[in-house]
Amino acid sequence: MTVRGLQIDGYGVCLPEGTVTFGSATRYRAEAPAQHLDMLVDSAQKAIAAAGISADDLDCIIGATAGDVQPIPCTASLVQERVAPDARCAALDVNSTCTSFITALDVASRYLRDGEYRRILIVAGDVGAQFLHPGQRESFELFSDAAVAVVVSSPSAEGVGVLASLQQTWPRHAHETELRGGGSRMPGRDFHPDNDHDYRFDMDGRAVLLSASRVLPGFFERFFEKAGTSVDEIDYVIPHQASRALPLHATDRDPRGPLRELRRGLRQHGLRLGPVRPCEGLGRGPDRAWQPRAALRHGCWPHGERAAAAALTRQARASKNSTRDPVMAASASARSTVGTPSPSWGP
Repeated sequence: MTVRGLQIDGYGVCLPEGTVTFGSATRYRAEAPAQHLDMLVDSAQKAIAAAGISADDLDCIIGATAGDVQPIPCTASLVQERVAPDARCAALDVNSTCTSFITALDVASRYLRDGEYRRILIVAGDVGAQFLHPGQRESFELFSDAAVAVVVSSPSAEGVGVLASLQQTWPRHAHETELRGGGSRMPGRDFHPDNDHDYRFDMDGRAVLLSASRVLPGFFERFFEKAGTSVDEIDYVIPHQASRALPLHATDRDPRGPLRELRRGLRQHGLRLGPVRPCEGLGRGPDRAWQPRAALRHGCWPHGERAAAAALTRQARASKNSTRDPVMAASASARSTVGTPSPSWGP
């Protein structure tokens, strides 16, 4: 299978200063919704600086947020206005809720493969805590706010990129997590204290866990077959959901099995929608930098009806003993469409 090339040239992360604690768990919370765009811009500026380029060098900006800054224009164009106002580039959004960042990487890898763009900025981030219902303790204590940005380009070495991706939707589970208000069905002008619950995130955690446990084993069987790899070759997983059991159940029924590393930043950072994957991956290593020889596994386990997975590969630096690291990225979220992840990293 042909690798879809993509490397990350630079990244930036922004966490709000405000924190709350629930027992020993820390959650980052923006003080006001207006901080959303500021956080996206901050992470974008850091990513551009880390890549060693000028903002004018960008030819595409992709916004990958679960919640938009405003309905029109798209979030990417609002970021461009602040970060690269003179760049001759496209600005567009992709939204697959919690899988938005890896869906954006999937889209970016295809643009790069086709030669449509040379250098792409992806921005992801949410202030989801603004929409939580204090009465739903499960979700209220789960989410954090964050923003992340990456500059991606075609890889400078072969074998760096996306080996395989797969996505599937189970629409019968679409309403296990949802935010009903704010769109055309229930516009903001119709808000009233009596229907406040429709304008806040609503999650049936038990239903999510049960439905995911039923559908994910078969999904991953199909994914590993397509990728031409197996769970035995996976050594780094970043699960998206809070359940201790679900990530292992999805990829390996035996918790003592071959997953050599299972990373969870939930206690330190909480569930951060789209940015959870880049934040965890970029934080690996003693200097919290993107480690060229690290095997990154993104993991995001379903809120309801969506599952997406991607196998990534990194070619080791040239030597007679060079080998290819297969990487598995799995993601799932809750809305009526699914996004497939396909991130990778540079040599």
